[in-house]
Amino acid sequence: MTTTAIVDFNLSAGRPYRISVSPSSPKPGDAVGILIDSQDDWTLLSVYGALSNKTIQPAQEYEDVINVSGSTLLATTAPISQLLSANAQSPLIDVVTEQMHESAGAVLTANLAVRKGSLYIDKTDIYGSISVKYKGYQSHTWTHQAFSVAGEYVLFAKNQRTGDIERVVINVSGADSVEVSVPSLVTIQAKDFCTDLPIAGAAVYLNAIYKGISDSNGKLVVGVLQPGFYSLKIQASGYTSTDADALANESFQI
Repeated sequence: MTTTAIVDFNLSAGRPYRISVSPSSPKPGDAVGILIDSQDDWTLLSVYGALSNKTIQPAQEYEDVINVSGSTLLATTAPISQLLSANAQSPLIDVVTEQMHESAGAVLTANLAVRKGSLYIDKTDIYGSISVKYKGYQSHTWTHQAFSVAGEYVLFAKNQRTGDIERVVINVSGADSVEVSVPSLVTIQAKDFCTDLPIAGAAVYLNAIYKGISDSNGKLVVGVLQPGFYSLKIQASGYTSTDADALANESFQI
């Protein structure tokens, strides 16, 4: 699935824009799309060559469900040029008065305003969710040739009205360059080394922290653990503790 990373959503100048890169984490050989949502005209500069000609797309319609968390500024996917509709997705509760401000499904257009390309609600201390439909600005899009080598690449977007230049950073990672840490649910089982039978009632310590007693099958679920090395100590009546016997059973790795 293609993902989009928002590089900038700038409201300070009163003429907002969004610069995004897709996919957000390209691999060598991937073509990269650069999109700028703005009411101004932009050019894209590249020192790496093979940049496609700019295409202009009409303003897109967006539909967002926004969580309202007491703030008057509401976070939308893209800068707003025109609000089309707005409804309460859930009841909107005023946490100060502890009363319902709007019921689910209520039309909210009269309570909302678009300022500097962003959406504002005219009430504070309101909590709930709002469903909005709106138009963004026209989009300028380019496609860059595939980057063949992993590394950081910087393109430059220039606003033709103001002359401002924004850096567009693209991080191309190798297929095997990033290791993902995956937690695991870990169960410890205590067994008799000679008979391979389970040992019930064994005390289990992980990184010197007591975790509990093994059940009738000699098992204890110690929980979800992050990848890494762990020390293990098991004690049971009639047995030598695992940290004192001659077996390599006092640690493990996930």
